[in-house]
Amino acid sequence: MPEVFANTTPLQYLHQLRLLHLLPEFYSIVFIPEAVSAELATGLAHGVDVPVVSDHPWLHLRSASHLSGPLPADIHRGEAAVLSLASLSPAPLLLPDDAAARRYASSMALPFTGTLGVLICAFREGRITEIAVVLDRLESLGFRKAPASGAEALRLAVVL
Repeated sequence: MPEVFANTTPLQYLHQLRLLHLLPEFYSIVFIPEAVSAELATGLAHGVDVPVVSDHPWLHLRSASHLSGPLPADIHRGEAAVLSLASLSPAPLLLPDDAAARRYASSMALPFTGTLGVLICAFREGRITEIAVVLDRLESLGFRKAPASGAEALRLAVVL
């Protein structure tokens, strides 16, 4: 089983959808760096509906070292820490939603999925029944995705 490393956005949006329970159901343990924990705490302090790390025993904090070499300017602190952790794992799976982080993960040959991927898996396994409704709700929460991503997620959920 892979070691799963989550960035802030999948945790935030799955929590807001009231589907955060999918992560431990699929992966048992999800590792987050201190930078992601700090981002969640900052969001909570600003009134954002985000999970409290200590309320979820399946979320494990792990210290991140720095990646060797420079990171693209559009990779934020939490994403960089997740990439750093995953690069040290023999069998990683990243959960980033940010396009720049996903491109960088691809360049490092690190496998990834994200919020949409988790939702597609949940639909395929019958853990959620109304994928279109969930995707509409996700968009109403402010989830940013490429315009074709929602249609592609629906296609993948139904076709595969």
